[in-house]
Amino acid sequence: MKFFAKSVSISRFLTVAVIAAGPAQAEEHQSYSAFRIGMGADFSSGDYGTGQDTEIFSVPVTFKYVTDPWTLRLMVPYIEITGSGDVVGGTDTPVVIGSPSTRGSQSGLGDIVSGISYAILPTNDAMPLIEFTGKVKFPTADESKGLGTGGFD
Repeated sequence: MKFFAKSVSISRFLTVAVIAAGPAQAEEHQSYSAFRIGMGADFSSGDYGTGQDTEIFSVPVTFKYVTDPWTLRLMVPYIEITGSGDVVGGTDTPVVIGSPSTRGSQSGLGDIVSGISYAILPTNDAMPLIEFTGKVKFPTADESKGLGTGGFD
């Protein structure tokens, strides 16, 4: 199936507030801690292989706590989706779930995503930063409205 979608990110994670709980930079690497709240907007439009256009507008609010080498994230999105009922909102990409239904518009809380990352910090300029990340999607979106899949990922 042909997949087509246009996506526009309007500064996906604009920083709204920053509260530092430790030094911002260090000459040699020292422990660093910070709490950040970010907010952004994302719009996508396409047929997603279904033959009918669907528009998805999302406003995610992100909470992030960094304490080297760990990073904890929590993303809480508000979603508005307009189109056939065969495409539902997803956390990273829309999900095509099946046969077309009536066209409509729904909005509300999306699926909340939590993540944790561990970074292997470089010890010299030639070494890259390596980060391992795990994420869990909690099914907080209303599945009957097509705002989420109704399952954990």
